[in-house]
Amino acid sequence: MKTEQTQFTQLYADLNEAFAKGDVDFILSHAAEDIRWEMVGDSVIEGKQEVAKRLESVVGVVSEEYTTKRIIASGRTAAIEGTMLCPDKTGTKRKAAFCDLYTLNEKGKITDLTAYFFFL
Repeated sequence: MKTEQTQFTQLYADLNEAFAKGDVDFILSHAAEDIRWEMVGDSVIEGKQEVAKRLESVVGVVSEEYTTKRIIASGRTAAIEGTMLCPDKTGTKRKAAFCDLYTLNEKGKITDLTAYFFFL
């Protein structure tokens, strides 16, 4: 039988993969109505509908060379670190690094997501 921690760790891995594959439906199915998503240095989005609008542009977009370096999980919080290849503002593909911090509510839905992202 899976422990709660194992289930959460698997969910974090699945969410990370969903972002890499542009699986917006999966992401939104695990978002709380009052989700808060901060892209550090860029913007803060509040509410599931606003997050859905922001994600419209990545539906089905598969990130290239997406690598998860590590997932550090403790109950309903986790940090996921990795790299990927993606276009910069000029359209040039460059390697980028990310670290996403998740907080889940008692129902296992994302209430807070803080994303650090920068080009290498």
